[in-house]
Amino acid sequence: MAPIHPSLSALALDLERAEAHRAALETTAPSYDGNVPGYDAALSHCWSILDQIADTRATSLADLRILARAFSWSARLLDDEPYRNPSEGEMKIVRQLVTGLLDASGLELPASGCDQKPEPIDLLWGAAEIARVINRTPKQVFHMLESGHIPPARKVGGKWVVGRKELAQLIGVT
Repeated sequence: MAPIHPSLSALALDLERAEAHRAALETTAPSYDGNVPGYDAALSHCWSILDQIADTRATSLADLRILARAFSWSARLLDDEPYRNPSEGEMKIVRQLVTGLLDASGLELPASGCDQKPEPIDLLWGAAEIARVINRTPKQVFHMLESGHIPPARKVGGKWVVGRKELAQLIGVT
């Protein structure tokens, strides 16, 4: 009998619980050697859940949101580490996010090994960059994004992103 794999939503709940436990330990006073008992095990448990999330295929927009939250969690946790390379799990999540965004927008990547080079995707990252393009303030654009007035925009890792071409079509500029 094949093993039953948890869904992304179940794994997301596991990660939230594990992260809450890790965060609680982080505020605990360290022992005489400067370590917090149980912290390393709690952190390892969080990373093992992240790896399970990375190995689970996203099948819906809700799943892509879970992947984005998991990626955002790992990025926040490792913000202070200089010269850090992404883990294998993080790279799997990024690949799924990019693929999911392409699927949601109707764009396609060419088959691997073909001679045709893919057309670069011109993305605008963050409310400030989007604001500069549409001649609005970042505050106005952030409000528009949060209230759904720029439908092609998506949040990836806690940051708003939209394709320049899709934004131009939305505002009627070609």
